[in-house]
Amino acid sequence: MQESLPLPDRPTLPLVPSDEMQCLPDEAYEGLAVRDATLIKHVERLEDIIKSTH
Repeated sequence: MQESLPLPDRPTLPLVPSDEMQCLPDEAYEGLAVRDATLIKHVERLEDIIKSTH
């Protein structure tokens, strides 16, 4: 029998206003956007795995 895993709370990430990001080159801004989207998808996948144990 598989034991249910607890679903941890997501961490609260700091928000960075867009006007503070305007000084970044386009490549850096795009890299951050891709990184954030990748991390969000990864967290969602891990949450789905944990929820499958319930």
